Amino acid sequence: MSELHEILWSLCQKLPSDFRPYGERDRATAESPADCSSGCIHFLPLDGELGMDWGVCANRKSPRAGLLTFEHQGCPEFEAEGETLAEEEKAPVEEDDEVLAAEAGPLRKLKIVEYELTDAIEQAKTYDGAPIPVYLDSETGEILELLSEWEDYEELSERIEGDPDRYYEINALDSHESFRIMEGFAESLPESSWKSRLIDALSGNKPFRRFKDAVHSDLQLRDQWFAFQQQALKKHARNWLETLGIEPEFVRTIDPQ
Repeated sequence: MSELHEILWSLCQKLPSDFRPYGERDRATAESPADCSSGCIHFLPLDGELGMDWGVCANRKSPRAGLLTFEHQGCPEFEAEGETLAEEEKAPVEEDDEVLAAEAGPLRKLKIVEYELTDAIEQAKTYDGAPIPVYLDSETGEILELLSEWEDYEELSERIEGDPDRYYEINALDSHESFRIMEGFAESLPESSWKSRLIDALSGNKPFRRFKDAVHSDLQLRDQWFAFQQQALKKHARNWLETLGIEPEFVRTIDPQ
């Protein structure tokens, strides 16, 4: 987390109307579980990278009106673009979605090494501070890292650039997606000191570091977290692969052809 991010956390006001762990509202019982990250038309993101997580609420009806807001704090006045449209105006869109889904056809099955894909999704890969692009070969299921230091870099780069319908770049989770997984794990735990500690870690400064320190301080909790995180990453992977027309068969290894 950047220093600026931590400064914003120290300045941000937390209100009872915020979702837990920031306030007192429970997503499970709220009329709508959506928060600012779900596309609220009143959430004005900050400039630059901070805008991925932070903004200002411009809704006069919201208790957070005019306040610096972390995108997961939320408020009862969430409003998505188009929510004010009449139901009859929405119907054609829903019908179009159904037609598109029907035209997409059956998914194509493909064997993919589970940990290689989820590892690429969990965190962006780097080498000497530079990002390493990672691709899925949609014909073989291979996960390919495009590292300029490797001997076959030029050949692999040409293959990928020359066949964009076969090779798809794998994007790592952004910070708010990773935060949601951690938040989901904390909320999934039964009432206990560990649950309270994790919620507290996510509510203060340096939430990623504090969460990691907490889960790694207990072996059983750490194992629970790894299992929960892996399932969340697999779900994310499946959703992405479905958009490519692929139904994954996750395996430990793929036998060489």
